[in-house]
Parts: sequence; structure tokens; C-alpha cells
Amino acid sequence: RDVVLAAVKQNGHALQYASEGMKDDREMVLAAMESNRTALFYASDRVKVLLAGELGVLQPEDPAILFP
Repeated sequence: RDVVLAAVKQNGHALQYASEGMKDDREMVLAAMESNRTALFYASDRVKVLLAGELGVLQPEDPAILFP
């Protein structure tokens, strides 16, 4: 977990290579988004919805929230 967390902090797009469990980890996704907001694209659907509600800043047309 620490290795993946360090990787996503350096490059948010590294989240795409993380396990499904890490993509479903709110802290991991937020760390990835700090370096690249569009890293949200790689998050689990559950975390996308959770963060959209929490942050209240994502718009439906925002490419970062698109479900793959």
C-alpha cells in the first residue's frame, strides 16, 4: 500500500495500475487526485460517487468523473 501511495502521489495516473481494492480506497484516490485531478477516472464507481458528493466540485460533464 505504501509503495502504491507514493507512486500515485508522484503521478496520479499510476492509479490505473493499482489493484481494484486500492482504486476503491478513498485516501488513495484523493492522493492520486492531488497530483492529477483526472486520476479520478481510474477510481471505483463507489469512490467516484462518494467524492463527487463530498467535494461538491465535480460537474457531470467533467471528464474526470466519466465512468469507463
